[in-house]
Amino acid sequence: MNYSAVIEPNVESVPQHPDDAAVDRFAAAMKEKLAQARAKGRGGWDNPAQCSVETLARMLVEHVAKGDPRDIANFAMMLYERGADPQVLAQASMNFSSSY
Repeated sequence: MNYSAVIEPNVESVPQHPDDAAVDRFAAAMKEKLAQARAKGRGGWDNPAQCSVETLARMLVEHVAKGDPRDIANFAMMLYERGADPQVLAQASMNFSSSY
């Protein structure tokens, strides 16, 4: 097939809302951080037999103190994708607070 003959559809260019642009940039940064973690052998968040939502919530709370918003967002994404009850995160936060 002669790909030079393929004509792109006429798509009207609509400026992207700043919120959407920020989410796209942040998602790319999250993906980069996840790739770095996979390269170190980390994984299993999506497997309940390997990692409970309680563990993910505890790790999210612990990473708040470390300060990297990419880590916090990635743990939040994992909890969201696993369908974790919001109370799991609330309990992890209370447990973390009471340990100090």
